[in-house]
Amino acid sequence: MQIVLLVLAAGLCRSFAIYFVKAETLIKLSIPALHIINADDRAHHHDDHRRRVDHHVVHN
Repeated sequence: MQIVLLVLAAGLCRSFAIYFVKAETLIKLSIPALHIINADDRAHHHDDHRRRVDHHVVHN
């Protein structure tokens, strides 16, 4: 009986380890994507700010 439990426990640990590695890989892949999106948003925000400044200068 103990052997069966050990085999089941080993199987669960292995599948959990595989799941964990896959999750970690997904996280590693998604972090750079998030950084790219944030950088893009910042660039757009910077352009808007520059446009506002130009607009202000034109009015003066």
